Amino acid sequence: MTDHPPAHADPPADSGAMLTAFLDAHDAPCPVCGYNLRALLGNRCPECGRPLVLAVGTTEPRLAAFIAGLVGLSCGLGFSAILLAWVVTEALFGRRGFFPSLLELALLVAGAVVGGIGVLAWVRLRRRLGRLREAAKWGWAGAAWLTGVTFPVLFLLAVR
Repeated sequence: MTDHPPAHADPPADSGAMLTAFLDAHDAPCPVCGYNLRALLGNRCPECGRPLVLAVGTTEPRLAAFIAGLVGLSCGLGFSAILLAWVVTEALFGRRGFFPSLLELALLVAGAVVGGIGVLAWVRLRRRLGRLREAAKWGWAGAAWLTGVTFPVLFLLAVR
């Protein structure tokens, strides 16, 4: 396995030379202001002054499975958190004697906690997910949806 420098690492010392060599023969817009950088002499845009680097990127990052899983987890988190906030507000300031059953309250709290941890983990593991085969990506996205909807569905089944 090869070591890759972190995304925030400083560019190599010769990257400025590679950038100017590339731009000697190519038209390329500045990613910030759109100025044509052909025949650039340094590593900054002469129009907006932003520093530039020569990089390799993909035109199609294939984020559909990642986004689908994130949506599933976020839906579960949103449902649980909003309903939990409503239940607490209603219990404190609303109708007298209103309080959900302990099971309902536990399901909302668990849904909010699991959803929050799930969203954070999903975002942190995005690069690992990107390295998987398509079928595995979609399998994980399905598992994320299942995790996201489990507590809201259990809550709806438990509501008296």
